[in-house]
Amino acid sequence: MMTMTQSTIHRKLLTYHIGYVVYAAEAAKKYFEPKSFGGRSASDTEFGLDFIRPGMLGINTVGAYDEATKGAAIPVPDWSQTYTTPIDNTNQGWFDWVSGSGGGSAYKMRQDCLIVVTALDNLTQKLYNTPPLATGIRPVLMNGETRPVMTTRPMLIGDMEAMVLPSPWLLLPETDVYIRKQVRDVGKDCLAMYGIAFGTGNYLKKDDIFNAV
Repeated sequence: MMTMTQSTIHRKLLTYHIGYVVYAAEAAKKYFEPKSFGGRSASDTEFGLDFIRPGMLGINTVGAYDEATKGAAIPVPDWSQTYTTPIDNTNQGWFDWVSGSGGGSAYKMRQDCLIVVTALDNLTQKLYNTPPLATGIRPVLMNGETRPVMTTRPMLIGDMEAMVLPSPWLLLPETDVYIRKQVRDVGKDCLAMYGIAFGTGNYLKKDDIFNAV
């Protein structure tokens, strides 16, 4: 796993929860049986792994889940989101981050992808030269359970570039995921998930899962 890291900070983010990543790898092995493991160059008949891409989740989702074909709604491959609704006492800055088409509902994970999220990384300052807007994360529904609200303010005030999750998120195939993000103002925010995605070889090679930013 260590040979695929892209920077020192990402290496640390992976090693902090390496035991959980190994656990996710074992879960993927069982889920994708009888396919063999092909690493980052997995063929169409194998399963492999890669970094998490925004197109693997319901970020800026369009379309709807197709129960007949087990085809998920189509996420836009971009971590960036633009907020135009003023923050008030009604919304208190909470908006959908990972959701189904149209918002307000869960995103259905694809049947050919399993994800373990180990950390969050706010890219807003790097991309737009403006401070991050995100102040908190609320996993409303994740594999049938609700997680506590988590603050992301340390990234806002510049104490750290990325935040390791206290407990990693394991997102299983064909399960519902609904996560909301709290922002402090209108504008652009680019909060990204860091971790590992396991999936079938043909899925991991799809162009529409890769970052647009």
